[in-house]
Parts: sequence; structure tokens; C-alpha cells
Amino acid sequence: MTDKHIEGLKTYNENLNKVVKESLQTALVLTMQQQDFSKISITDLCKKAGVSRMAFYSNYKTLDSLLESVVREYNSELVVDLVSSPVKRVATLDWYFKLFNKIKANVNFFKTLFNAGFRDKYLSIINNLVLQLEGMTSSRKYARIIWAGGIVNIIINWIDNDLDEPVESIAKLCYENMVEYV
Repeated sequence: MTDKHIEGLKTYNENLNKVVKESLQTALVLTMQQQDFSKISITDLCKKAGVSRMAFYSNYKTLDSLLESVVREYNSELVVDLVSSPVKRVATLDWYFKLFNKIKANVNFFKTLFNAGFRDKYLSIINNLVLQLEGMTSSRKYARIIWAGGIVNIIINWIDNDLDEPVESIAKLCYENMVEYV
């Protein structure tokens, strides 16, 4: 085999693995909308995703690790979409406005996640995201944890109340009361 063939196989395998992960993540979210997370079996999930159990275990150790990857990927996309993320610098009013518009556009994902009992897990994952910068002082880390807890609690409450406040109001409230924490 030539180097070109080997490189082609590597690319093919990477693309295939990406499809397997996306299939499992999508199947998990869809299944969580229909039944309790605790009742989901890996076998049934693999059938729904159209992948083998071996493919599942090649990518994830447990259903919890799959769920965490779904949440991490969603939030990574959210942070990338909202370019000036407080993970890197101070949040602006426009950043909060974009954040809550994204939350509103994906409210079914959040409802599924929270209804499955993963509010605390979501907070933990968000905490890890905002603590990614190297060399932060201890006080800066705690300030970011305070901010993350506030944001997650606002998201949870807003969703629990069926998005009762307009995006503009929630964004302004956060900007005026939380900007100093990030």
C-alpha cells in the first residue's frame, strides 16, 4: 500500500467514527425524549443508532460518558457560535442576548436533559468549560464558578417557567448583575 492509500484509509476511518458518534448522540437524545435515562439499554440505543455494541464501546465507556459527550459537544458548539465567550473574556450584553436566543432555539434539548435528571451534571460540565484557561488564580476560578452556577440556574428556571421572560429581559438581567463575575 502506498502512503496515499494509507492516508485515505485514515480519513475514511475518522469520518466513519464521526458518523458513529453522531448517530449514538442523536439516538440518545431521541430516546431520552421517550423514556427515562435509567431505563435505556446500550443494546437498544445501538439498534436505534444503527451501530454495533463494539462501535459504542470503541467510543464510550458508559451511557453516562455518552451523555456527557452530548452535553459537552452542544456547549462547545454554543461557545464557538457565541464567539466572544466568557470562557475567554468578559460577557457583553450582546453575548447574553445571543446565548439566550440559542437556548430558546434549542429548548427541547435542554428540557430533555433536565427532565432526565441531569441538571447537576450540566452544571458540572459548564463549570469545567469555564475553568479551561491555564494559569488562573484561585479567586478567578471561584468567580467563574459563581458565574457558571448563576447562568445554569437562570437557564434552568427560565426553561422550567416555559421561557416566561423575553430573551431581551433575561439577557439584560444577566448583563447588569453578573458581568463582574467573569
